[in-house]
Amino acid sequence: LTERASPARRRPRRIWHAGEALPAGVFHMIYFLAGILAEAGLSFLGLGVQPPTPTWGGILAEGRLYLANAWWLTAFPGLAIMLTVLSINVVGDWLRDALDPRSRQ
Repeated sequence: LTERASPARRRPRRIWHAGEALPAGVFHMIYFLAGILAEAGLSFLGLGVQPPTPTWGGILAEGRLYLANAWWLTAFPGLAIMLTVLSINVVGDWLRDALDPRSRQ
């Protein structure tokens, strides 16, 4: 037996092209944001995760009852949703600008 591998026995190498894979991550961020907003909206309407589990939409729905006396019960979860969506959107835009040479013009 020889110690060299014959060409028929070689395994194909997997090559990962970062240039093709990374822009797809920007589109996945959009779907991630849509998931966050859908979960918050459905939980606010009572169609999402059941009440013992804390969700931003559920916290907004519960705080709605105390809005006149305790405005912060709805303001801070709403602010958290807004800042999360905005920050992920900014990161997605930055990635698109950094990875897509056509958008630099």
